[in-house]
Amino acid sequence: MRIVFGGIEQETNTFSPYPTELKDFTVSRGEEILKSFKGSRDRVPGVIDGCLEHNYEPLPTIYARSSPSGTITKEALDTLLRDLLKGIKDAHPFDGVVLILHGAGVSESHDDIEAHIVSEVRNLVGDKIPLVATFDFHANYTKTMVDIVDVLIGFDTNPHVDMYERSLEAIRVIKRLIDGNLKPTKAFRQPPMMPLEGNTNYHPFKTIMDRVHEMETVDGVETITVAQGHNRPQGAARSWNRERSHLSDTRSGGGSKGYRGGCGERGYVKPRRKNRQNPW
Repeated sequence: MRIVFGGIEQETNTFSPYPTELKDFTVSRGEEILKSFKGSRDRVPGVIDGCLEHNYEPLPTIYARSSPSGTITKEALDTLLRDLLKGIKDAHPFDGVVLILHGAGVSESHDDIEAHIVSEVRNLVGDKIPLVATFDFHANYTKTMVDIVDVLIGFDTNPHVDMYERSLEAIRVIKRLIDGNLKPTKAFRQPPMMPLEGNTNYHPFKTIMDRVHEMETVDGVETITVAQGHNRPQGAARSWNRERSHLSDTRSGGGSKGYRGGCGERGYVKPRRKNRQNPW
């Protein structure tokens, strides 16, 4: 089996006056990806090691990553996406696609770059090729992303310490999709309230994640993702994009194990600490 993979990753702050240009991305291509990340426990090595664990051939395309910064220029996104699509096309034939994304990227041309990326990839590979994507804990999931990608897998931790494990999970999931042992039914929830304290070592997120891991042991549930979301201001008067900051919920159905989505049963707000400045 052959698994093609790649990614474009940035957490965007649209309040920043400094655009993120192509030169601001660290870009690895092709076989260079297999060598550059060897030995680390990050997202790319997780995909590679997961493939090798299941005797799959990993087919790297492009991996572009930028530090959190301002809005991505149209030229930068167009160039990187063109290279990603070309790499996928040139890797044909393959049995599945894994994408490494952040989930909170904004460009001059697309407010939701991840939805744009997965849409273009799906249009290229068609509906029959399994498509799995991994995301940061601060991803802003949208219905478009959930509808297009077969399984979305987000980090379970903040601070992030499980990037490698979530990539391994992505390969395990795509193997089940390829083998025909997984036919996921997805669900998606966006509660109207979100915790301001996002550390998963403490309440409320520790409580939420403990509940998530309990739910993942239920027969018929493949995987669950909770996302804190990321502030994505669209202007000075709108400092919180309420439509896209959420918990995501994706569960199973159809009698087979389903997929990672969230414990979107309740939203929480952490009480303001005494004498603590409110940044909002």
